[in-house]
This record gives sequence, C-alpha cells and structure tokens, in this order.
Amino acid sequence: MLHLRITAPSDLTERVLEVVRDDPAVSSLAVLWDSSIRPAGDIVLADVAREAGNEIIERLEELEIPRLGSIHIEPVNSWMSVKGLAAEKRTPGSSADAVVWAEVTQRAYEESELNWTYLSFMTLATLLASIAVPPGELIVNVPEPSAVSASTIRAPFSKVVPPL
Repeated sequence: MLHLRITAPSDLTERVLEVVRDDPAVSSLAVLWDSSIRPAGDIVLADVAREAGNEIIERLEELEIPRLGSIHIEPVNSWMSVKGLAAEKRTPGSSADAVVWAEVTQRAYEESELNWTYLSFMTLATLLASIAVPPGELIVNVPEPSAVSASTIRAPFSKVVPPL
C-alpha cells in the first residue's frame, strides 16, 4: 500500500480527482480544500495499492503536478482496511514484487552524489593499490601450448607426491 499526498493548484484539483477517484486501486481518498499555501491550492490524500502506483503517478505527471505542485509517495508499512485489502486484490500483480519507479529514481539520485568523501576514499584506494603491486608483477609468462607436457604439469607435485 502507498500513501500519496498530492499538492496541486486549485484549478487542477478536479483533474487530479478524476485520476484517482474511479481507479479501483484507490482504497481511500480525501481532499483538503484550500489548505496548501505554496502552491496555493488543495491537498489530495489517497491510499493506493502498490501495484498500481506507477500508473497513477504517470497520469499525475501528465497533468504536470510535479512541476506545479508535488507528489509525496510514502510506503505504508502497516495498515488495517477491508477496502484496502479489496483494492490490492482487484489490482493485478503482487505488492511484494511491485517496483515504484519514482521511488527507485529518487533513491538512486540521492545515493549517487559525488562528494569529497567519495573522492578521498577512491584516491586513497588507488594509491594503496599502486603501492601493493610491484612493477613487473602484472606480466604473467604463460608457456606455449606445445611446450606443456605431462612432466611440466606434474613437476610441481613431484616433490610432494611420490611418482606412481
């Protein structure tokens, strides 16, 4: 289950309600008329089955809600609602498998920031790696296939295991 908090200008509220009102994945819906200061407008609260989250968010993006207002997407860890359970059963797919792409994108963006800590650790790791490998150790001499014989392969083991 996802909880959506949609802040929209008053002239878009009816269109937002058209998106969520009749969707079978929406189990509860509330509107707080004239309760938003910035942007001036309304707040729409909706509980949505996780499996349908992407579709509803895409339809809200088509209305340009992220540019004119905001969409807050909050996973609901625990909930008790017969209508919520019915909405999840009506929505195809499994909530455990549903990926909300807006959430994934936001996390990836937040966690991939280039900062001084990251650059310092990478520089230190590179310096340590360059000190640990002496020059010439990266070249591996592999014998030609024709030069390999049974005695060459057995030679390292002949001192440990007596010949048969």
